[in-house]
Amino acid sequence: MQFVILPEEKEYKTFANSIKDLLTELDKNNGDLEKIGLKALITPPDGYALKIIKELEDLKNKRQKKGLTRVQLRKIFQEFKNIYSDYKKNKNKEKCLNEIYKLYFIISYQRNRNLIDPDIQYLFWNLIKVLEKSNLEQFDLVMDFINALVAYIPKES
Repeated sequence: MQFVILPEEKEYKTFANSIKDLLTELDKNNGDLEKIGLKALITPPDGYALKIIKELEDLKNKRQKKGLTRVQLRKIFQEFKNIYSDYKKNKNKEKCLNEIYKLYFIISYQRNRNLIDPDIQYLFWNLIKVLEKSNLEQFDLVMDFINALVAYIPKES
């Protein structure tokens, strides 16, 4: 893979298939989410967002993964949302990119505390890379995808 950031093969083998599929598609399109398209990213039943959430929930129920909790996803979403709001207001690309780079360690922190699985970490790292490569031109698309993830994740009981 040329575009996508991935861990060592041993860890990659444990990734959810839906995340592997999206990362493969992202790599095939050289990090261009627009080529994948909004419909393929968010539209049920076959959009990546819903497939990822369903697969992570299924793996969590089988105790093969921690899954992704609504709380952890909303924390990540809120970080992206704050930067996005600032970008829409000020249009300062350099400042926003610097804030986006900080998301690498914020997401790593959640992973290192075992709050999220590695595939979630690498999914978001690659979304950050999309933003960097597109010089924020695909920020709306990234936010739509993350919004869909938040919308599809079931409420914990």
